Amino acid sequence: MRTSEFDSSDEEDFGEEEATPLQISWLSLSVVECSQSLGICSLPGCKYKEIRRNLQKDVAEMCDQGVEDVFVFCTRGELVRYRVPCLLEVYSQSGLRVHHLPFPDGCAPELPQCCCILEELHDCLQNQRKTVIHCYGGLGRSGLSKYQMFKLSTVS
Repeated sequence: MRTSEFDSSDEEDFGEEEATPLQISWLSLSVVECSQSLGICSLPGCKYKEIRRNLQKDVAEMCDQGVEDVFVFCTRGELVRYRVPCLLEVYSQSGLRVHHLPFPDGCAPELPQCCCILEELHDCLQNQRKTVIHCYGGLGRSGLSKYQMFKLSTVS
């Protein structure tokens, strides 16, 4: 087994799958006078390094929790790297509305894209749609985007 930080995404023997349900953290948006909560989670179905999620179980868990809309910040290349190249299609087939708005890992979206994310997110929340945002790990781009969107919403 290789020990470098880039290992395992190319390996076919993934080992045992994670048995725990997908963890979605529901964040209150009352600070911006919104009665809805926004979910943040890690990448469903991810198989990378020591992570071995089951895509079908993770998407079923999202549906069981009533999720209707999913904002995905990972690029198509990242979805391939993390072994979920068909994630967007699986979401759609499961009845989830997909908002694929990718931007590079370690970065924040450019202002026009941030405004687009904010507009689509506002539409979901205004229409009382249970919404989740995610990137790969759950707190990187997703958390940063939530913070940026909060800052933008308090400026206006």
